[in-house]
Amino acid sequence: MLAAFAMYDAGYLGVASVVTGGSQVAQWDTARVTKASVMVFEGVVKSTETKLVYEPPITISPETARENAEIIANLTGVSVEQQYEEDRKYADRMELLPNGHWLASPEREVPYSYVTVHVTEWFKDEGGELPGTVTFRDYPREAVGKIGGRPALFENLYAAGYEDGEKAIFFVQNLDGELATHGALQVFRYDGEGGVYLPYFEGHMEPFDAGEFKAEIRDNL
Repeated sequence: MLAAFAMYDAGYLGVASVVTGGSQVAQWDTARVTKASVMVFEGVVKSTETKLVYEPPITISPETARENAEIIANLTGVSVEQQYEEDRKYADRMELLPNGHWLASPEREVPYSYVTVHVTEWFKDEGGELPGTVTFRDYPREAVGKIGGRPALFENLYAAGYEDGEKAIFFVQNLDGELATHGALQVFRYDGEGGVYLPYFEGHMEPFDAGEFKAEIRDNL
């Protein structure tokens, strides 16, 4: 689907900013995404709420650094010591913690949109409950969180955004124990003319006929 990247800078007035984008998108595959989803349903957006999700700091130990060097050396053919030294030069730019580990990424409080949808038609629910409403997590277009305890602006270039009352077909996964989706790539919006489309491809791909698309989902359950 989407190969994500993130860029960090000092931002406006010293407030850090995180810009998340993407570089590669695989061709849409209804069968694959339907089978990979824990829920697939049609519904109408009731509400959206932004919440901060805590992500612990990421650290790298000397042992892990050497293991990574061995993996890369096996792939590239360079010696383990040469690769390890190159990795050490990069690691030395990071903060060195008292335990001898490097701080690859400080703790973060990342903003996510929690979207509540009134379900109008079920296609799949692995739990078998078929609730009337579903709340899942997605990326907001822009919201303030924290990095290392300091305010940070998070921007997601390919976030779809949601409007109350909009109707769509949703493909939802279970990520780290939470229901989640990526609206730009997994939520098919209605175009008002009997078609559905992915926001990421809007203007670049012909919408699918909604009736045919629903039939294709059912064929791949």
